[in-house]
This record gives sequence, structure tokens and C-alpha cells, in this order.
Amino acid sequence: MKVIIRAPMKGDEIAALLDGYSESGTTFTFEKRDGISLTFNVEGGGAADVCAMAKAAIKATPWGKILYYSIDAK
Repeated sequence: MKVIIRAPMKGDEIAALLDGYSESGTTFTFEKRDGISLTFNVEGGGAADVCAMAKAAIKATPWGKILYYSIDAK
């Protein structure tokens, strides 16, 4: 499954945070950046669970609580 995160700021930090991130048998691997869109390949987990996992990881950072972004799974 692919997860696309659109973030106009902190894109490099989000890519570094989630590349290799693994939780509950789900692993994120950074694929590419296209403008403000970051694409990750994700192994394991359902679409809603994977999006919630990425959101929780971003929100756990000091800057994640105030960052504007969107997450879609395809």
C-alpha cells in the first residue's frame, strides 16, 4: 500500500521520521518526494490503521502538534 503525506513544511523531517518506522508489524519505507507530497510504501496494516499510525508518530514530535498536513492511503 502507498501512503501519501502532503505537508508544505517539515517534509524532510517527516520523511526521516517515518522512513524505516515500524510498529505492530507495519513498516514504512520512504519512496519519493514530489513537491509537498511524500510517498511511502507500507507493508502490513489496513488503510485507516496506517494513516492513524503515521499521524500519531508525527503528532508525537515537538513540531507535529502545530503542523498542517494531510494523509491518504492508496
